[in-house]
Amino acid sequence: MFLNWSGKSAGVNNARVPAQRLLGSYGTCQPTLDDLCGMIAEHGYEIIDFDPKEETMGLISEELSLTKEILNQHAFVYAGNSVKLVFVQERLPAEDKRIALAHELGHIVLGHMMMPGRTDIQEEHEANEFVHFLLHPPCYVRFRLWAHRHRRAIILFGASAMLLMALAGILQHKAVQASYHDEYLVTTGGSKYHRQTCMVIRNKQNVRRLTEEEFLSGRYTPCQVCMPEE
Repeated sequence: MFLNWSGKSAGVNNARVPAQRLLGSYGTCQPTLDDLCGMIAEHGYEIIDFDPKEETMGLISEELSLTKEILNQHAFVYAGNSVKLVFVQERLPAEDKRIALAHELGHIVLGHMMMPGRTDIQEEHEANEFVHFLLHPPCYVRFRLWAHRHRRAIILFGASAMLLMALAGILQHKAVQASYHDEYLVTTGGSKYHRQTCMVIRNKQNVRRLTEEEFLSGRYTPCQVCMPEE
């Protein structure tokens, strides 16, 4: 709930974009209670933990003209006379307090202006949507925030992967080269191995390198045209 003594009104705001922008500035997809307190403080508001039954709160409510109905809220915002306060009941469980503060932060971020004693259904709906997008962002937003938070590690991993791939390519090339026997060539279906300059294999398309295994097998003998001395 938002109380503003100025009486100014604000237009309808989209809750999704401001919530995701706030998550991006904090680099988190799961803001903690401390994160929310920090966000509220950055908007110039002080958080007051209160117990509506305490005598001190009675004096504060009298000074700020707060009604019993307002004090029964889990949390509310007071903005007036250069005072910016967010009240939240101190006895709320941690998760309930987190949700309540996110809701009030939504009113602040979305620029809601509500007169005391009046609830604007549209603004309450927008504040609830803000809570949803802030505390439960969609998968693509969580991934984007995760990638941004770990961008250095991702860059390092990518560079390492590229280096390993290059190294693997070099080793594979060396292994392939090591499997050949010298620079001799053979033809598919042939039984002779030739030098690269041999006229017998010139302009032939079915030529490949002779492997070390093939050379040692004895299946191939030297070409008498290019290696008559062999």
